[in-house]
Amino acid sequence: MGLGLVFAARRGSPAMRQPLRLLAPLIALFAASGIASAWPTGGVFVAPLPQGGQFEPRLLLGQQGSAFAFWSDDRWLDGWTDTYGQLLTHDGLVAPGWSDTGLMIARAPGDQRPQSGLSLSDGSFIVGFQDDRNRVPGGTGTDPYVSHVLPDGRIDPTWPRQGFQAIARIADDAPRRMTWVAPDTFVIMSPYIYPDAITRLLFQSVAVAPTGPQVLWGSQGLLYQWRPSTVTTTQEILADGAGGVFVLFDEFSSPPPQDDIYLMRLGRDGLPASGWESGARPVSVAPGVQEDARFCSDGAGGMYVAWGDARAGAGLPFPDYTAYEGIRLQRLTSEGAPYPGWPADGLVVSDVGGQRKPSVAADEEGGVYVSFDDAPMAVTHVRSDGTFAPGWAKNGIQISSLFIAAFHSSMVLDSAGGVFVEFEDLSDGYLFLQHVLAAGAVDPLWPSTGRQLGTGSEGDIAPDGAGGCYAAYQSQLIPFGPSVVAVNRFGVDGVVPVKLAEGTAEAEPGRVHLTWRGAEASPSDARVQRRDDSGGEWRDLGAPTAVGRDEMDYEDLTAAPGASYDYRLVRGAEVLSQEITVRVPAAAAFALAGATPNPALARELSVSFSLAGGGAARIELFDLAGRREYARPLTGLAPGHHALSLAEAQLAPGVHWLHLSEGARSATARIVVMM
Repeated sequence: MGLGLVFAARRGSPAMRQPLRLLAPLIALFAASGIASAWPTGGVFVAPLPQGGQFEPRLLLGQQGSAFAFWSDDRWLDGWTDTYGQLLTHDGLVAPGWSDTGLMIARAPGDQRPQSGLSLSDGSFIVGFQDDRNRVPGGTGTDPYVSHVLPDGRIDPTWPRQGFQAIARIADDAPRRMTWVAPDTFVIMSPYIYPDAITRLLFQSVAVAPTGPQVLWGSQGLLYQWRPSTVTTTQEILADGAGGVFVLFDEFSSPPPQDDIYLMRLGRDGLPASGWESGARPVSVAPGVQEDARFCSDGAGGMYVAWGDARAGAGLPFPDYTAYEGIRLQRLTSEGAPYPGWPADGLVVSDVGGQRKPSVAADEEGGVYVSFDDAPMAVTHVRSDGTFAPGWAKNGIQISSLFIAAFHSSMVLDSAGGVFVEFEDLSDGYLFLQHVLAAGAVDPLWPSTGRQLGTGSEGDIAPDGAGGCYAAYQSQLIPFGPSVVAVNRFGVDGVVPVKLAEGTAEAEPGRVHLTWRGAEASPSDARVQRRDDSGGEWRDLGAPTAVGRDEMDYEDLTAAPGASYDYRLVRGAEVLSQEITVRVPAAAAFALAGATPNPALARELSVSFSLAGGGAARIELFDLAGRREYARPLTGLAPGHHALSLAEAQLAPGVHWLHLSEGARSATARIVVMM
């Protein structure tokens, strides 16, 4: 953010944050002609950097419709990836308190790779990541770590800064799934791979206490071994509403391949719940392979389970049996029994052959949507009584005109009884999003192929809290450049527009600098208006200046020190922007905004600061040992805001300290110089 005060829109509306200024020219490359929006066609890059790549994005819905993205990041080019995050407001701007380059959630030796996350009611987030810092001789290997990210862009100071080790068991495990079981307690499920290469199920319960995280099931977690030789490839958990979890898993053996689906229930103490002491209960134990099971709540204490079922190809090896595979759906009670009226072997959702890897989403009316891979992707809708919803039938509908291999679908409900479906194209490595109507048809306003998201196959979707969805995906700032994470917001008609331009203001005595982004007008058509904050008539100040394709700014040099004003952008009688309320300081302030950009190349480094006019001023640079590397007196500078290049300092790559002094005042900021 630039130096000075950034002011909120008037009369209690949320504070408005400076948009991603560095991105304006690059985002314009992806925006369709004529679209003026904080959500351009190509999305918003959450943390643009000149080096490294960003991968494996995850998404969570925050408060007031915000979107929290977190991802793997190798910006440090040291061979390891770290976990970073960014919070965007509902209109695509960086949230107040957050850096344009994102928050470092965890950085340690080895990789820190995001796996899963949870939202809290206070607007904060739990981030679970797979961590290799203990993958050393005598260490515990790859471990599940978690961190608590506050809504103001900080890590909870009661938590370890680089993450909390939830399970310290010797083996490789990661926080693959997490779910809340109480308002302040969540359960982690991790696939546990011991040196015998057998995958088992490992659990931990973590309390989010005022003093920090507390593990409830011992430092090594609880290892669930129903049968010691069980190898699982499906691992899912679902809160049971009583402080425990349902656990969905499979039991695999070969040759020939045999795979069955089971359900277990663990209580709040991590032990089998009452009535489940004898072990897991079968969901599907038919001949052949039953695999890739997924489940969701039915809203009535039970659940829906969908899986790929290849009983018709029993005895065949992989991949031959997949040609006989279809999709089945079962509704289970809280006791793991088929719901009354449902077939004992599950409802056949698709039996054409070659359908695999389902996903499920409860429809909020007691039924469920089921999507599955079917050259490329199909969807159907089943009611609570086991019948297909009106307009839907067995085998579903094809949601894309592409003929590709597609996996890993996920769904988010819209506001009209339909769903958004995200799926991965395995042949070309792209991610697509499609909108499906409640009546059983692809939305005709959307491309028949679905909307391609970015240039990679990794991504995630989350609801936006208003009937649309957010999508996070990989893209590129420049063609063939490193991968970066982008986020976009979609409604039923496509990218969500923002009608009014977002504005920010920086003020000092006698000067107010205004910036608007997303205005649906050219600078030659727009006018800047001002009025006293107490009300009255709007006064025309003049035309703004174009900064980027959809960004304008204006310098008001007639603002009186100590006065308070409202500003807006208009085109004739049409109001183009939200109102910005600005209180002009009576005197210039002493402040150090720091280096920009940060990190930066030495030749590109500059510093922004403000002088109060209270004595001799000086800029100095020091290394981490406290040795002065550069000094520059700031003689002849008037009070107010200034920006100076530091290229002549010729700093070596690494971390340095920037020191600004004026009379008895001083301020310090850390800067990073890149190779």
